[in-house]
This record gives sequence, C-alpha cells and structure tokens, in this order.
Amino acid sequence: VFNTRLFFDIVKKLPEEIVSVEVDDKLTATIRSGFTEFKIPATPAEDFPELPTVERTRSFGVEAETLCKMIGRTLFAVSQNENKPVITGSLFEVAGDSLTVVSVDGFRLALCTQKIDEQQGKEDFSFVVPGVALREVERLAAENKGIIEIGLGKRHILFNMENTVIISRLLE
Repeated sequence: VFNTRLFFDIVKKLPEEIVSVEVDDKLTATIRSGFTEFKIPATPAEDFPELPTVERTRSFGVEAETLCKMIGRTLFAVSQNENKPVITGSLFEVAGDSLTVVSVDGFRLALCTQKIDEQQGKEDFSFVVPGVALREVERLAAENKGIIEIGLGKRHILFNMENTVIISRLLE
C-alpha cells in the first residue's frame, strides 16, 4: 500500500507508455515508464485498515447522471466549519419515489428533489452523508452511466457504481 494521491500525480505526468509498478522486500515501490523511474515508500498491507462491512438496512437506486446533478446543485452549501459536524454533509431524504438532497452552511440552503426508482421497502428514511464523500461520489458518478445503488447501514453508506464502491461513515 502506498500514497495514492502521490501515485496518481506521478502516473498523470508519465509518458504514454506501459507503466510498471514493483514493490521490493524493503517496501519501496518503483514506478517505471519508458526512461522515467520513481521510487516511493510503501506500507505493509496489514497496516491498512479493513473496510467496514455495511449490512444494508435499506437500499435504492439512482441514475448516475441524476445523482451527479443533485450533488452538484447542493454541495456548494455544505459547511466547512467543523464546529457543527452535521452541517458538513448533505441530508438525503427518501420518501416513496422521490429523493431530496439538502445542504446548509448557516447562511445558504440548497435543496434538490428528483424522482427515483422506488426504494426497497415502503418506509421513508433519511441520512446525512459527509461532503468529502459526496465530492468523490460526484466525480465518479460523472464518469459512470446507469444506476448507482445506494445501500444504507446503521453507521455507513455504500455507493455501488460500475467498478467502484465508495463506503463512508454517516454523520449523526
């Protein structure tokens, strides 16, 4: 395991050739492409935290384009102030066949409602997703087509896209 941000910054700047990554027994990752070579430190996989298991209590699907637009229309109003953690995220409310996303920072309020496929179970529910996670979901949803499955657990939310799963802790 190594710093992904550093890894992606390096890969973006490499020439358009085959990229190879090797990790030696001293946990040094060597990234090669053409005549270019980088060495970055790695961490043992055992030190990497395990992904939480999300036992879904509820789930529903949203078109990727719809979810991306809803997040884009409300994310600007998510608070950056950590004094009130609940407003550092967006409230998702599922009622029947509609999804409402609400963000507030103490000065601005953004609200967006869209029709969705009916969720599993008839009970209405709501949850708050951190803004940091929503930025990633928005970025990835813009690259995907089709339905994004959203699974809600007791403390976590799961966004399941084509080849990507994002798991985030919910705000309480």
